[in-house]
Amino acid sequence: MFYSNTIDDRISVIIDGFPSDYWHICLTERPSIPTPERQVQVDEILGKMGSFYTKFGYNDMTVDLTFNFLEDVIDYKSWKSQFPHVRKWLSDGHRLEFSDDKGVYYIMHNVLFGKDVLNDMIEYGEFTVTAILAPFARVQEDEPIDLLPNGEIPTYFQTKVFNASIENSYPIIKAITANRGFVFAITDSEGVETVLAVYPPSTGYPTGQVEYTVDCERKLMYYKHPVTGALVYFGDIEDGDEFPILPSGESLITFNGNNSGNIKPVKLDLYRNMLR
Repeated sequence: MFYSNTIDDRISVIIDGFPSDYWHICLTERPSIPTPERQVQVDEILGKMGSFYTKFGYNDMTVDLTFNFLEDVIDYKSWKSQFPHVRKWLSDGHRLEFSDDKGVYYIMHNVLFGKDVLNDMIEYGEFTVTAILAPFARVQEDEPIDLLPNGEIPTYFQTKVFNASIENSYPIIKAITANRGFVFAITDSEGVETVLAVYPPSTGYPTGQVEYTVDCERKLMYYKHPVTGALVYFGDIEDGDEFPILPSGESLITFNGNNSGNIKPVKLDLYRNMLR
């Protein structure tokens, strides 16, 4: 990660590891992050005392980022030539962080520019863009949960994990096993189970030990080819299966390699992707 080494009270925006200080701009003030708004369906029933409320997911968050230049903008052309690079830095961003809140990041969906952004910088020394963020902050988890019980490598086992997230998380599962995949399941505290069979295509599958990744938020499955190192994506899942959700609180994790010919994992890690 390319973080700024500023020693004053300036707050930098870091997008995909690249700080705003590089462009000699910084935030005029720390923006307020709104509380995510929940999607609620309200049904009024004639004759019933009160209404029915059905709760769903959350809407995206909108945050205004106002930047100013750290140096005097003397030459119009100098800033005009730099602005396309700043615009691309913002437009192409996927992950947003603030220098005063390390270890926490936001997923960027879009950035909106006003029509006078460039002129604002020249005339007033600042400009504002609107960032559309996925609901909630994400807690960066550099150390995953090692799911292998006591370092053993059985073909079938269950273990419990705790998710400190305030909402359900979409975990990332990384596993190294012999070829042909495995079955992975998460059961919540009420006994509701989601199951995902991680099977690569029946033709052209790799041999030997293979590193698999299941990204439940992006709904992607892929493995790292043991010879070429290339990432090979495969998306077909069994009927009735779905990408697991890790509920807030305690859950039961099940690994089953018996369906794939007694597959034993060498590594099985879980990144919770906790929300804050």
